[in-house]
Amino acid sequence: MLQGLLALLKDEDSRVRYNAAQALVNLDKKFGDVTSAVAQWIEQHQNAKYVGSAINALWELGAGQN
Repeated sequence: MLQGLLALLKDEDSRVRYNAAQALVNLDKKFGDVTSAVAQWIEQHQNAKYVGSAINALWELGAGQN
């Protein structure tokens, strides 16, 4: 499931990317340990056109840990 959501962060449709990012945040709240996977995805896809969706998800994940 996690890999599928990460793959959706590259979708052409901004709504799909947004919903995938939100699903990652929700998945982390329920199961934890999503933050490192998102950070690794960002590192591997630094030049991806839609990396901003993953960065937004990572930001929300970090904010939820405070």
